[in-house]
Amino acid sequence: MDADLQCNGDLPLHVGHLRSLVIGESLRRLLVAQGHHVVYDVHVDDWGLQMGMLIAAIRRRWPDLSFFGGKDVERGNILAATELPFDIEDLQLFYPEAAAACKADPERMAEAREATAMLQSGRPGYVALWTAIRQISFASHQQDIDALEAHFDLWFSESDAQSFIGETIDSLRARKIAIEDDNAIVVDVTEAVDKKPMPPLLLAKSDGASTYATTDLATIFVRTCENVLDRIIYVVDQRQSLHFEQVFRAARLADFARGVELIHVGFGTVNGSHGKPYRTRDGGVARLRDLLTEAIEKAR
Repeated sequence: MDADLQCNGDLPLHVGHLRSLVIGESLRRLLVAQGHHVVYDVHVDDWGLQMGMLIAAIRRRWPDLSFFGGKDVERGNILAATELPFDIEDLQLFYPEAAAACKADPERMAEAREATAMLQSGRPGYVALWTAIRQISFASHQQDIDALEAHFDLWFSESDAQSFIGETIDSLRARKIAIEDDNAIVVDVTEAVDKKPMPPLLLAKSDGASTYATTDLATIFVRTCENVLDRIIYVVDQRQSLHFEQVFRAARLADFARGVELIHVGFGTVNGSHGKPYRTRDGGVARLRDLLTEAIEKAR
């Protein structure tokens, strides 16, 4: 079973992540009580443009860090997570600021895209910085999860699926399940029973960049190869229902999930006073830890 927190791997959990954690953990306990063997996996978004935004913002603020140099990186003399000039509290502020700057300034967005490309191409300093950021944020995540007495067997993040994306796309193209359309690579997931248009699943954009759909499909491929599964349950809010319908159809077409039931457990969003769902990049979102601390104090 997968509980997708839909959170960035570089930030603390906020109140909007509470619902998926509670529903996912409740399902895990119910299934275990019924005698099922459950492998509970938290799938964290830690590899896309948001990481490039954060790295570029850190580079602007501390350009002399060893991650961005030449000689120090070559010698492997890179700062450990405990030596970084920022912590999880700073990261919570950096990302909304960086996202807003990138939205308003094309030059900042170009810097973020460049940093993303350097990370994903394996530049040592950028990978080392990304690793250190993950260590900080995952330690924070674990504290919040422990406070809720939730349990995860795996932390299979978006980045863990990257090495399987090429194999996944090549397999689909070789069997003509994936085709080229206007320089992009897509999968036609329409079915005869559809009563309204079903958009194709986008595997690769015209610039070659992969998408969340690519990562999710590759993740199904890995999970079904490495485990004997009867069912995969995704606990993600209802806004992703079309996305998962497309991914599930593509997985069945590709025969990645033979004999495996794919289920999306959707739920409503956690909204702020503006009536819209909380978004990490917008900033100003209450931390989950603060909510839990306040609830415990009020209960006491």
